[in-house]
Amino acid sequence: MGVGPILRAEDLTKTYGTGPVRVTALCETTLAVAPREFVAIMGPSGSGKSTLLHLLGGLDTATTGRIFIRDIEITGLSDKELTLVRRRDVGFIFQSFNLLPTLSAEENVMIPIAIGSRSGAHKEKDAKRLDHLFALVNMEERRHHRPDQLSGGEQQRVAIARALVTEPAIILADEPTGNLDRRHGRDVLSLLQRSAADMGQTILMVTHDPAAAVFADRVIFLSDGAIVRELPLEGDGNVEAIIASLAELGD
Repeated sequence: MGVGPILRAEDLTKTYGTGPVRVTALCETTLAVAPREFVAIMGPSGSGKSTLLHLLGGLDTATTGRIFIRDIEITGLSDKELTLVRRRDVGFIFQSFNLLPTLSAEENVMIPIAIGSRSGAHKEKDAKRLDHLFALVNMEERRHHRPDQLSGGEQQRVAIARALVTEPAIILADEPTGNLDRRHGRDVLSLLQRSAADMGQTILMVTHDPAAAVFADRVIFLSDGAIVRELPLEGDGNVEAIIASLAELGD
């Protein structure tokens, strides 16, 4: 028997406003994402990419439709219940690193654990987890530095470690390389790819960059709030295929 999707959405619609100023950001969107899959989400500006990501992570509420994480429907949960699901199952990475400037890299990574109010019995496990994460993101020598002492690429690696620290099943990344140069961007993408393959995370990444999207297993293309195409990424020619698909969508 095959493994079912870890994340799925059914007929998601999101509208803003009412009457003549009513705007549909997402329209009857359905998708399923398998465990350990790395999916890139692409499309023209205003196509609904970030809206979809925020809905899937419970950061925004759908107008209609249903979302399931591990077969638990999160649409309709109370704020408290939704917070618990996000804390347990979802990690977020954004284009802006969102690190607290007065805290060290290690202290920033520890924030989700501190918010979770874990007991002292977990301290040894948490310490080992931190050692592993800083080794994973190649930041062992920089873990006690503040954000203003780190490069943009280093700050994004800290943000990734923070997203992974609670061992979530799903990572949602919104333009995670948007503020990075090409070399640091590739480092971050390689790290996400390795996380999906070796650590078991499922990753959904919004990006406008075909060179970033090629790190994924498949690309979902949105236009006018709807999924209009899916492209499995296999073998050579992936960048060209992505560019051609974007050109057809007018991006």
